[in-house]
Amino acid sequence: MSDADRYYETLELRPGASLEEIKRAYRELCQVWHPDRFADKPHLQARAHEKLAAINEAYRELLRRAPGGGRDDAAADGDGRTRSEEARWQAGGAARPGAAAAASDGPAADRGPAGGTRAGTTWPRGGSSLARAHAWVVRHAPVLAASLLTAGLLPPLQLAAGALALACIAVRWQARRPTRRRERLEVAAGLGAAAVLLTWGIAATLFGPRPGELASIDGRLRLRTVAIGETHACGVDDAGVAYCWGANFAGQLGRAGGPLSCIGAAGDPVPCAPRPERIAGEGRYAAVVTGIDHTCALDRTGAAWCWGAGFAGQRGDGSTADAAEPRRVATDARFVALSALGQHTCGLTADGVAYCWGSDTDGQLGEPLEREPCRLGSTSFACGRRPVRVPGGPWRAIAAGGSHTCALAADGAAYCWGSNRSGQLGSPAVPRCRRDGVSYPCAVHPVAVEGGRRFTRIAAGAAHTCALTADGAAYCWGRNDAGQLGIGSTVGAAQPTRIPGVAFTDIAAGGFHTCGLAPGGRVLCWGRDADGELRGNAPAERCGDVACRTRPAPADLTRARTIAAGFAATCALAEDFQGCWGRDDFGQLGAGRVDAAAPRDRAPRPGTTLGRLIADLASLPHRLLWRVRSTLEHAADRIQRPQP
Repeated sequence: MSDADRYYETLELRPGASLEEIKRAYRELCQVWHPDRFADKPHLQARAHEKLAAINEAYRELLRRAPGGGRDDAAADGDGRTRSEEARWQAGGAARPGAAAAASDGPAADRGPAGGTRAGTTWPRGGSSLARAHAWVVRHAPVLAASLLTAGLLPPLQLAAGALALACIAVRWQARRPTRRRERLEVAAGLGAAAVLLTWGIAATLFGPRPGELASIDGRLRLRTVAIGETHACGVDDAGVAYCWGANFAGQLGRAGGPLSCIGAAGDPVPCAPRPERIAGEGRYAAVVTGIDHTCALDRTGAAWCWGAGFAGQRGDGSTADAAEPRRVATDARFVALSALGQHTCGLTADGVAYCWGSDTDGQLGEPLEREPCRLGSTSFACGRRPVRVPGGPWRAIAAGGSHTCALAADGAAYCWGSNRSGQLGSPAVPRCRRDGVSYPCAVHPVAVEGGRRFTRIAAGAAHTCALTADGAAYCWGRNDAGQLGIGSTVGAAQPTRIPGVAFTDIAAGGFHTCGLAPGGRVLCWGRDADGELRGNAPAERCGDVACRTRPAPADLTRARTIAAGFAATCALAEDFQGCWGRDDFGQLGAGRVDAAAPRDRAPRPGTTLGRLIADLASLPHRLLWRVRSTLEHAADRIQRPQP
């Protein structure tokens, strides 16, 4: 027999019980009664309410026996008791009958007036659930405030937390003004925490970086080059040390794990780093490029190293397993340039020979050799696990896009190969490929871009291509559903089309947007703007269901020397700043935060915000240690690394 059963069997109040006996019976009832424990035992709940009714009846009988029938000239409350009776009960040091039912969510008919004490805790008016909630929040306000401040949550959550703390304190104040020193300290701590949260949230909202605004990359570094992919970014500093930040689900940051856990596309936790993390090893690098989930870099001897995902052979080391540290590309060739955006990588040697490796689903490697296929789940597809030489050349520049590749010949003529579903090869007269029983335009060898123009720079996006002539004129072709061609419409172009009215010194093509550097380092961007990747104050347009700009617009940035465009974010480097803007859900902007509130072109996933809140709070100790470690590592790097 349980304690509750034994108590219910033995609890009896004799007729004419005294006040002390009634109090003792009530205290015993409170000690054994726990709603959560008896949620699946309705018979015990019924017996508890019977005992409570008996205690209430004994108390009423005691009041009836009192002189004057238990009534005086004081006003009676809603349960028929007077304030004098209430005072007499409280003077005895126990809660009056009825409070247990209120505190245990019992039937409304069994509840007495709210108030009193139970197990040493003061419950305010307003209902048991709300009472427990705001009493807990107020009591733990200092811990909550410290956790929220250290975790560095988003301004909307800071504002919500501050408003909740104020609301809880207001309810408590209305219920029962604090009279004890401990209660006053609790309220003061809660008010202080609420004030800090509200002040910080308002300041961060009004003055802090927002989606579309420049987020400064860790100021302790001085980056010489930067690249940004879909969920991560990397850069090389003046000493040749490579750093990466953002998502790390495939090891694309060049080291295992990450200081935080972000929420992945499937709602699962993903290791991530919102600040630059030095990659593993002691190598020194000259340049770095990023694909969707892999990274490649050139060391100072021209050797290529890659890390991250390998399922499509995009690292070029012969393996399809992920790698969290740099691995040498399987070739003796020495490169002067690398390019990556999707799931394949290309490199160019000093004598103009081009090599590509990785996914070859649409012929983007430029040479359909017999190769062992790669697999992703149950799907098998063509790939090159080691570098494949591109026919033709000599080449002076190369650009790897989503599922196509383009290059410039020695005379400046442009050639492209791979998928031509959106006209990104710049020539409608291309052969057709067949995959999964579907025929579509593609080229497995380089084909000349129509128009006969000569270019000095070329950039490949997910499904569009842009190039610059010697006089800075920009031409784009391919997919244009988000205005990424910059020609003032959303109609695609299968041949190079001039962007009117502006000249550029450099150009970068991302997933669905494009940015260029004008003379003087002025940055202009156009295309998709659902995540603030274009920046600037130009009036936004609508391309279907997403925000966009169909013509180049200033990004409110000048004196930039390098520009990099990813799938939903952009980075730039200048003499006096280094920063990124756009989507930051994995910390890929490198500013030390994870911003899940960036605008999206699709509805947010249910539970993402709560999941991130829980993950941030759970990772608080690891986060503090990571910040200390990161600071020490940066200090050690500055002391020990050789000057370039």
